[in-house]
Parts: sequence; structure tokens; C-alpha cells
Amino acid sequence: MKVAVGLENCPPKLPFPVLALGTFDGVHLGHQEVIRRVGQQARESAGTSVLMTFYPHPLRILAPEQAPLMLQTFGQRCAALQSLGVDFLWVIPFTPDVARLSHHEFAENILCGRLGPQSICVGRNFHFGSGRKGNFSYLQHLGAERGFAVQEVEEKSYHRLPVRSTGIRRLILHGRVRLAGKLLGRPPALVGAVVHGDRLGSRLQFPTANLEPENELIPPAGVYLTVAGFRGRRQPGLTHIGYRPTIRQKGNPPLRVETHLLDFSGDIYGARMEVHFLARLRQEKKFSGLEALQHQIGLDCRRARRFFAAKGESSSCSL
Repeated sequence: MKVAVGLENCPPKLPFPVLALGTFDGVHLGHQEVIRRVGQQARESAGTSVLMTFYPHPLRILAPEQAPLMLQTFGQRCAALQSLGVDFLWVIPFTPDVARLSHHEFAENILCGRLGPQSICVGRNFHFGSGRKGNFSYLQHLGAERGFAVQEVEEKSYHRLPVRSTGIRRLILHGRVRLAGKLLGRPPALVGAVVHGDRLGSRLQFPTANLEPENELIPPAGVYLTVAGFRGRRQPGLTHIGYRPTIRQKGNPPLRVETHLLDFSGDIYGARMEVHFLARLRQEKKFSGLEALQHQIGLDCRRARRFFAAKGESSSCSL
């Protein structure tokens, strides 16, 4: 997948560009359907699949107090799009100048004037331009004048639950990572560097990799069944998110993301790790002391082993 950033870096003249527009936050099942349609039409027409996305999220400029926590880092979003076979990703920095463009100016000057799509595919709720006045109907009218086709993709649902980024955020913030994963089409994940901690896990005989997450949206405090990816490995484990209430700490303790990797020993400090959240095991709890905490972690690990054994997940395998 080729990537261009900025209005001035419009993709060069491409054969039969088939375009999808959106923020694609989460690249969930609904986004995937739009992208699948674009890819299919591009292949049938010997053309090029092109995605236009915005960064940062438009609400960061238009109404910062209403801007959502993003489901993915920008890097995760690009990786997800690339995995879907997109040919070209055009990233438009969403600035105040872009925000002031009317839907007509945006369509005429950027869509048609620079890219010249042969076909455009959008989701039902897609809007663009100042005041969000650009929509499917407008694109249809413009396409009839300028000679490009427009497709609208129906909203997807999962067991009657609409697949929307807003709903997925809500699920993750309530710890419902298993259901969020069903709507995303993959488990939600945190990514970042493994950093040094205070080695409490090692003292309890359950060493942890302490993640410094780059993500905005983090699941609530609790213990989760996870699979960590790092250095080409895929390692099942348990991840604790929280403030470690059993440990006496001064002031306001920081939020920690600590992953115990089952059947793994090794130094991974400094490695980039992506932790995929499969299910929530339990809430965070304050125990009577370290011995009680150690006992509970042992119970958690046994439950985790049963979970991964039922899924047929080995304790260590390559990504």
C-alpha cells in the first residue's frame, strides 16, 4: 500500500481510481465492507483502490471537547487498511482551512480536481464539508454531472447491534472487549513499548511486561485474557489494567498495563508490543495482602490456560 500525506501530495494519475472516504476509526466490519466493495470494483475494472482519510479526527478541530477517543493509533489504522489490500491511502491533514471548505469546494477542488475518481463508495452515515452538508445524495448528483459512479453501502450489524465506531468505543470503555472484537472483526489492541517497572510481578513469581500504551482509548481496570505480539511472536497471557490497590502507594498511583506472558521467559524491555484483548476475566480488586494477591493470580492463570486450551491456542507460536 502506498501512502501520501497532504493535499499537495495527491496521488499521481491513477488507472480508474475507485475511492472510499471516511475517518475509518477502528476499521470495523462496516468499514471493511466499504473497502471490500472498492477493492472488488477496482479489480474488475483493472483500476486502483484509493482510500481518503482524515487526520486528526475532524472533531479535534471543529469541537475539541466532543472529540472521541480513537479506537486505534494512526499506525494501527494504516496496518489494518493495508491488510485489506488497499492500493493507495491518501491522508488529508484536517486543518481549520480544510474545515472551512464547503462540500461543493471539497468535491470540486479535491475529489474531482485532484483525484478524478471513476467511482466513489461511502457508508450511509458519511458526511463532508462545512456544516456536514455533503452526503450520498450530493455525490450522486455531482457524479451524474462529472461522470463518476457512486455507491452507498448499507450499515452492517452484528446480532442486530449496529456496527459503529461510537458503539465500539462504548463497549470497550465498559470492558466488553469480546463483543467489541466481534464488531471490529478482530480483538481491540493496545500498542507501545515495554518499559521497566518495579519488578513486583517477578517477586510474586508472575513476571509482567509493562506496556506504555500509545492508544487514547484504554479498557477499564480489570484482568483480561490477551494475546501479545512482539518480535515476531504470538504469546497468550493475562493483562492487568489498573492502579494496584493492594499495594500501598503515595499520592495518585499511575494507571498500569501489565501483561503476564504464559510460559515465557526472556528480556523484552524496549520491544514494541501489541496486546490484543480477547475477554475480561474479572474486575480489579483490593486484596488483604501480597500473599492473597499471589494466590488470585495463580487462579487467574489456571483459568487463562483453560481458555486458551479450549481455543486451541498454544502457549507460544509465530505471528
